Amino acid sequence: MPRALRIVTAISAVLFLCTIACFVARGVTNPWKSALHVTSRFHIGVLARNGLDSRLCVYDDPYGPYNGGTISLSPARSGPDPLAPKVFSIGDSWGVYYRHITWHDGAVLWTLQLSLWYPLIVFGILPLIWFVNRPRHPKCRASANF
Repeated sequence: MPRALRIVTAISAVLFLCTIACFVARGVTNPWKSALHVTSRFHIGVLARNGLDSRLCVYDDPYGPYNGGTISLSPARSGPDPLAPKVFSIGDSWGVYYRHITWHDGAVLWTLQLSLWYPLIVFGILPLIWFVNRPRHPKCRASANF
């Protein structure tokens, strides 16, 4: 196995184990209380949902990820509210949820939630291939370079 591929496989294995750790820790983590604050406008957290549906949340609001709710209200007879925010969204389907809200004063709020099943599958591919193709004979293991 070429050296670069071994390194990528090792990194993938570490990220696979980190994703499993997120699954295990999902019951005690809360992105509104405990998150990784990369910068003042970039935060990462794990959100526990129903059953095994846990989400990796990436968001810009220091108070926590936007998780749906009322954005603006206006009376029906007066027409649309000119101060209502512009919202771009991808609904909560197939384990992906995205909201990008731009307020009339230029303030922006965005949240991306991705099911932990996606990174678990992606990061598990290379380690699984290595595990299946690893040398099985004791003499071959001693001479293997991984």
